[in-house]
Amino acid sequence: METENTEQELKSVLRRIDLFADLNDNELVSILGWSEVLYADESRSLFSRGDSGDALFIVLKGSVVISRSDSEERKTDIAEYISGEYFGDIDLFSSGTRSASARLSDHSSVIRFPAEGLALHDVLDEIPSLSARLLHRFIAVVAGRIRETNSLISQNTPWVQELRRQVYGDKLTGLFNQAYLSEELPRLLAEENAPVASIMIKPDNFKKLNDTYGHDAGDAILRRIAATVRGWAGENPAIRYRGNEMVVLVPQCDAAMARRMAEDIREKLMHLDISNVVTDVSSLDMPFSVGVAIYPDHAGTGNDLITRSSEVLFEARDCGGNRTAVSGDMGLASTVLPETRS
Repeated sequence: METENTEQELKSVLRRIDLFADLNDNELVSILGWSEVLYADESRSLFSRGDSGDALFIVLKGSVVISRSDSEERKTDIAEYISGEYFGDIDLFSSGTRSASARLSDHSSVIRFPAEGLALHDVLDEIPSLSARLLHRFIAVVAGRIRETNSLISQNTPWVQELRRQVYGDKLTGLFNQAYLSEELPRLLAEENAPVASIMIKPDNFKKLNDTYGHDAGDAILRRIAATVRGWAGENPAIRYRGNEMVVLVPQCDAAMARRMAEDIREKLMHLDISNVVTDVSSLDMPFSVGVAIYPDHAGTGNDLITRSSEVLFEARDCGGNRTAVSGDMGLASTVLPETRS
């Protein structure tokens, strides 16, 4: 049988818990008075999924294992709390229900607050001054966790990069995909207090290239085009919109600046080195059309911005291709080459 902990030992444990860290000795004694210590020589259940989340647990010794069961009652361990760690505070203060089950491991012990048969509101009603401090501290702890989570997600760690690649990456080109566009564009427009340019890029006759060299070579060339667009875009997001259309979003960019940028990438792509893809051809020598639209000048929503830049691109192709066009001003930027139309 486990040896009982002294009051001093239990107060020392509570002081290491964020929720109780600011309480004085008398307040800690009050917390202990509303708590109970549970011991287990052998593994035992603490609670089951669906039970009322009416208690916070602090591990004194050993561990507590959290598990979930699937529809066929197969149990999977999803977390383990060891000495000095705690859990259940969110459910306690939100009156939630348990989303998983917990069991106390062999030769383990925990503090349960409040004790079985008591409710948090009993404590809050009995000691109003303490309850206010606990609630304030709980809010601070939760806010801190949210900040830490946001910081973790925003870090450029390998697992975050891999997750983003799987969710938002186009498998063929390595550019962002339409899922990324759907989520990122509204956020970008909401954050920027300045024009945002959509620069839509498309080769004028990619079908001819596929027919000439085959689809494997076509895919390889499309990847080379995408890599060039991505390198040119820098920190601006480059997205595979559909087929061989690619779009780059440029914040704080007006029509004049976007036109210059569009012409720059069009010139780069026209003479792209593909000698290691198609052995008898040194450069692509394929004309491109580029369509530009500006938010909010030419479109009031993200969807309209993308749609408009694509429409302008096809207007440029219908005029012969091999050019840059800006919404509201066809802005032909090069000589029409009728033979390049598809």
